[in-house]
Amino acid sequence: EGDRVLVVSENGYDDNEEPGYKGGLLIVDASTGKMEQELALPWKHSEVDARGDEAIVTNNDGNSVSLVNLETGDYEVVALGSAAESLAVNDEGTLYIANRLGGSTIVTTDSEELDSPGWPVGLAYSPSFDQIFAYNMLGSSVDVIDASSNELLKTYDLGIEDANSDALASSAFDETHQ
Repeated sequence: EGDRVLVVSENGYDDNEEPGYKGGLLIVDASTGKMEQELALPWKHSEVDARGDEAIVTNNDGNSVSLVNLETGDYEVVALGSAAESLAVNDEGTLYIANRLGGSTIVTTDSEELDSPGWPVGLAYSPSFDQIFAYNMLGSSVDVIDASSNELLKTYDLGIEDANSDALASSAFDETHQ
């Protein structure tokens, strides 16, 4: 966020002064490349997003997200879904979590559970379309969800045999190609 780079670490971070595993959230100064802060967080982490002075970190095997105050390093764990793997936040502040092991759904902080058959593992939000895009690994598809109504608008088949798209491990939305 701003002049910081946020990195989730599940395999460790070696700063050449103190090597070894340091899992959690790393806050790096973007201009110098130096680590400002390292926050040890429980569980395996898949993704991070920031809004102002708060970071949201998915806790994949903790069935939760951590809400981290970037100034103090304090965090709160919020139970959400099962295998919270990916996240997206819309302009209204609603958090969407890919809940792949909890029945192929997407859970929201508004206590809604949206169907996204096919193991959702990647989420991206488009502010210009006000839509959530959900990449379904086993279904080899992308669902498009209206972020205002949470209605499934369309499903795009990726043309890959189901359960063979695991090489596509992540997704992102490119706002420049609408």
